[in-house]
Amino acid sequence: MSLTSIPAARAADRPRGAAVAAAAAVALVVLGGLGAVLGGDARQLVANLGVLALAAAAGFGCFGAARRSGGRIRRGWGALAAACWSWAAGQAAWTVYEDLLGAATPYPSIADVGYLGFPAAALAGLAFLAPTGSGLTAPRRVLDALLVGCAVGLMAWVTVLGEVIGSSGGSLLHTVVAVVYTSADAALLTVTVLAIAQTRDAPLRWGLLGAAVVAMAVSDAAFAYQMAVGDYATGSFVEWGWRIAFCLLGIAGVLVQGGPPAELHSAPTPRESVRAGVLPYLPLAAPPCSSPSRP
Repeated sequence: MSLTSIPAARAADRPRGAAVAAAAAVALVVLGGLGAVLGGDARQLVANLGVLALAAAAGFGCFGAARRSGGRIRRGWGALAAACWSWAAGQAAWTVYEDLLGAATPYPSIADVGYLGFPAAALAGLAFLAPTGSGLTAPRRVLDALLVGCAVGLMAWVTVLGEVIGSSGGSLLHTVVAVVYTSADAALLTVTVLAIAQTRDAPLRWGLLGAAVVAMAVSDAAFAYQMAVGDYATGSFVEWGWRIAFCLLGIAGVLVQGGPPAELHSAPTPRESVRAGVLPYLPLAAPPCSSPSRP
């Protein structure tokens, strides 16, 4: 593609992004309306298929961004596409349990394998999309994020999840899976926050990705908690975070412009470098302090 054709390609991307955003808004309104009107099995089926379709569509949006990119950016969007499709596969398994077999979905189940594949692939994707030149390689970003995730998961275990799930009769496996959900989302939030703090490039992209990660984390936390205590119902308010997250991911992917691959760079000051290196380790000091006292 010639340099003179790049502005034209970017101009063409803007109406396409607006159209996708409008379609996503319509999809959210339709799902919300059907959820309010329908009841029983019909409401459950629409809720399951609706969020499944949004996840699959978001995967195609990210895959298209990967095809229009190159280098690290291509790998990043490819990983995000895999993350969305992994979640969609988990949702498909959940739908088979509930709507085809008519059985209560066990927890944990094969669906959770697909759901937890999302943060695993998305973590790699966000690390590749993060700016270079900050002194943090992709493996270092992933390691830092995992450290924060483990710390947050441990805090959740010793302060809330362990006691609540134990009092409700949940097993140790229930608690472990709930902690894994919490830790994985904390890791995603860490990578996103560090990337946003280290670059001023592509603010719309990172705004959409950051909002998607936050929405996903909120729904995941509520889902893990409600499943652990046996209080989750398909089509509840919990699913709105997932719906919004996949709409935002799909829009972010569609807005990626074609042309020569553009790597994001950042040139942090020495103070910013120290802050970026120390920030991920701060939560590690919290678990020993947050452990409840024993009589």
